[in-house]
Amino acid sequence: AYPSIQLQLKTGPLPDALSLGSWDLLFTEEQIAADHLPQHMEQEAWREDELVAILPRDHPWVQEGRQSARWEEILQQPIVWREAHSGIRRRVEAAIAHAGLCARYSVEVTGVEALRDAVAAGLGIGFASVEALDKVRWPLASLRLEPPRGLFWTLFLIRPQRDFQSRAVRVFLQLLFSH
Repeated sequence: AYPSIQLQLKTGPLPDALSLGSWDLLFTEEQIAADHLPQHMEQEAWREDELVAILPRDHPWVQEGRQSARWEEILQQPIVWREAHSGIRRRVEAAIAHAGLCARYSVEVTGVEALRDAVAAGLGIGFASVEALDKVRWPLASLRLEPPRGLFWTLFLIRPQRDFQSRAVRVFLQLLFSH
């Protein structure tokens, strides 16, 4: 629809606070402290998503028809972790620490595809968002964490205040929020 507009997407750890203002939009897995945002930028909760344990379909818990698992049970299993800067990993580690437990570090992989493949190969239980699972056909099953309430996280959008938005940013945001 807009062939003259070029998008540059990057993933990974957030840049330092000084360079946040050089981006048109940022989608983050954590809220940024207001005093770390440039004055012309604003932040809002964008989406909420549930995090779940993912495991092979032939895992005994899946065969039993289980829908959820407690941390104490999960931590008895080998764990497949994403890289240290993964937002999902940080959120899961925080929930485990909040429960007063400690996780073993069994396997660490880089990227979603590596996580999927390691879990499918039976190397351990991993963690993913429900939205990510809905978008891709994974040969895996999922279990709800911290039953019955589940484990959720909020994704944030950081954008220039309206007076500082380019026409391209305004149109992109309209498209984004129309879906």
